[in-house]
Amino acid sequence: MTTLIYAFDASETPTLSDVGGKALSLISTTAAGLPVPAGFALSVAFFGPWTKAVKQTPQWSALLKAPTKKNCDLVKGLASKMVLTDDQRAALETHLDQIDGTGPFAVRSSSPEEDLSGTSFAGMYETFLGTTRAMLEGAIANAFSSMFDTRVMEYKAQHRLALEGANISIIVQRQIASDVSGVAFSLNPMNNCFDEAVIDASFGLGEAIVSGIVTPDNYIVEKVTMEVLEKRVSEKSLALQLNPDGGISQTVPLQPKAQALTETQILELTELIKATEDHYGFPVDIEWAYESGTLYLLQARPITTFFPLFPELITAPDERKKLYMDIMPLSQGFSDNLSILGGEVWDIVLDKLKMGAVPLGEDGYIVGLHGRQYFQLNNVFKGLGKRGMQMASSLDNAFEGREDEIFKEYISAEMTPLMKKGRRAQIAMLLTLGPGMVGSFFNPEKAAKTVETAVDNLLTFFKGMKNDRPFDEVVESAFVAFDENFKGMVGFIAGVLAEGGLKKILKGTEAEALTQAIMMDVPSNPSSAMGHEMLALASAREIRKTEDAAIFEDRITNRTYSPEFMAAFDDYLYKFGDRGFKEIDVASPRVSERLGEFFVQLKAFNLDDNQMMKVAARKHEAIEKMRVVARERGKLKKFDKSLRTIELLFGHRETPKYMVVVMNGCLHRLALEIADGFVAQGRLENRNQIFDLTIEQVSQAQKNAGLDLLPLVAANTEPQKLYEGVKDFPVFIDSRGKIFRKQLVAGDGDLAGMAVSNGTYTGRARVLLSPYEKPLLPGEILVTVATEPSWTPIFVNASAVVLEVGGGLQHGAIIAREYGLPCVSGLPGVTKIIKDGDLLEVDGTNGIVKFLEKAV
Repeated sequence: MTTLIYAFDASETPTLSDVGGKALSLISTTAAGLPVPAGFALSVAFFGPWTKAVKQTPQWSALLKAPTKKNCDLVKGLASKMVLTDDQRAALETHLDQIDGTGPFAVRSSSPEEDLSGTSFAGMYETFLGTTRAMLEGAIANAFSSMFDTRVMEYKAQHRLALEGANISIIVQRQIASDVSGVAFSLNPMNNCFDEAVIDASFGLGEAIVSGIVTPDNYIVEKVTMEVLEKRVSEKSLALQLNPDGGISQTVPLQPKAQALTETQILELTELIKATEDHYGFPVDIEWAYESGTLYLLQARPITTFFPLFPELITAPDERKKLYMDIMPLSQGFSDNLSILGGEVWDIVLDKLKMGAVPLGEDGYIVGLHGRQYFQLNNVFKGLGKRGMQMASSLDNAFEGREDEIFKEYISAEMTPLMKKGRRAQIAMLLTLGPGMVGSFFNPEKAAKTVETAVDNLLTFFKGMKNDRPFDEVVESAFVAFDENFKGMVGFIAGVLAEGGLKKILKGTEAEALTQAIMMDVPSNPSSAMGHEMLALASAREIRKTEDAAIFEDRITNRTYSPEFMAAFDDYLYKFGDRGFKEIDVASPRVSERLGEFFVQLKAFNLDDNQMMKVAARKHEAIEKMRVVARERGKLKKFDKSLRTIELLFGHRETPKYMVVVMNGCLHRLALEIADGFVAQGRLENRNQIFDLTIEQVSQAQKNAGLDLLPLVAANTEPQKLYEGVKDFPVFIDSRGKIFRKQLVAGDGDLAGMAVSNGTYTGRARVLLSPYEKPLLPGEILVTVATEPSWTPIFVNASAVVLEVGGGLQHGAIIAREYGLPCVSGLPGVTKIIKDGDLLEVDGTNGIVKFLEKAV
């Protein structure tokens, strides 16, 4: 039997398609014992006769062909004149009597379409407040007709939803004559904290807040301790009240500046917020009201805009909190998850590069989960003390001015065995690498040759790897080779120390500010060397004459370019062909797989005016000025030695990671070879699914032809769905969801960030969210979130750089220094604040970005 009306307290539970999400929520919360005003839902089936009648009209046929405002208004007009059938009226009267239905009532839609489609029709359907029993039938007809409103139809067309599927359910609920009402969130939408409830409150009906005609009071409550953290009381000069004869009207509160809720009511409401969240099991926002001192829950909805955490990172509300720093956006220039295989390999890399001194694991300093890596700063603080906070602050300035407070709040209570092991590893690392570091300082030429030998050894080994054993053994052999050569790459420490020596020589003079010029375009830096070789390829006459990417790809594939160019291209591929976007991920395609994109990168170089052409002259000029000061101080010989050491070794601080990238590129090739075999056997649907498996699973699959791989792929990738569609990953977040960001204020004033590359430049801004979405013209300032090596040609064209993600060790900051570009970072949200064409002054020495003129 078809149910026409569902009472909120009925034993029969409807489906989402019967009554829509709003009504289903009220039925659910009523059953949970929450204080929901009595009411019922007129189901989709209740409106079956009306819907059928409307859809049989020529006006409806015309609307389907052309959903114009005129056609929508015609159908809406027909629908608003619908009259209840005898069966409908009888069912309605019966349910009104059961809730003592003398009125007034609130009449609102509960559309199944918005809930089933995952879209939001917020504000598009009509709501009628203060509806008397005599007015009820007309209000129901008008609410029903609103599903044919032009806004609804346009929205459905934009989201490719079938117009024919128009259906609606209507809620009829006892109207609360609220003295105070409002909305509340079970988490703080401003900082994402799961433990903070946020309440907006005003006098009268809550529609005043929803419609924006009043500025409400705002209260923030810590849900665990039940402490009111913040309170902002506003002047509430208007209120909405019920009229005795139906409808609502504006009034003036007797005490507009008075606090809307008492302290007791704030805490009582917080308990209701907690109970509603506990009922649903996820964050909610609610509408609530007080009538004659009694609190009511009017509506509850899931909050879908918060930033979630992997369950493994969450602590219970009453447990000691942890503090995480997301490694991906800070150090790698992108925020996306790594692949399952890529994340596992990168975990090993982090452990190897730090030689166990930065231990991985739940009780260590770094935790890797589902393709993401986080520093557990609470453990870092315990293990390294204030040096841990200094490390975090050097990468991002979100804690600026409250470092001590954060340190005290989050430092772990105890040292774990793994952290103690990390301390011992730090000492062992110094003992192992120390002799090579010291030797490189006394003999930088020998140290440079040692690094070059290590690079040649690893290039030869990685390029020669084959699938001649199980994949886990191939990976292990790669890391064994890396370990054997890593000690030969630590000479860069001498270059870093030499930089400090130079600053000491020039300290207190005007030349001290010029020391950064020495770090520009250092020959030993692999990224700088790659940029020069790309520029050489881009400058080749054959490339200048090539018209498009398809021609380039064809000529490279068929080797129809000159032998000289092909030799240069082959050499580039051998050394740098494994680099690219998300290069630390084994899953990421390499240059050889994206020849067309590489051609676009070559064409992006401005051959007539770029930083590589200018940097040598600027660097020479700066060095000569510094040499004059060094000579005057009697330290010219020491200056020249330091300069030579920097040129030979400073850039090699990038070499270990560069070799990891080469290793990843070769493992990428081998993994795809294995995948092709699995696809041919029908065990994978496509070759890229190999990267959704772990190293062990790949190896097991090689040994066991009966191992079913697709369920493993599904299980491994399921947790990553949590972040599908997420583009803005916070750098710092605690285990209760609280996000820490430095707040920026847009306007005529300055933006203060982190100074990561000296110099000052004035020019027009160009905001890029991807490297080649639009051209960066000579003289323009690059404004972006973060970068990695595929952005190199863009930097060659830039005159200054502004970055959202902070820190001087990320790719963008390093390359800015390489090319001598003023650079300010650590400005979250700046790509939304700065617009194309804004005239900016970028002061990379002091970390200031000034707005000189807004673009028209």
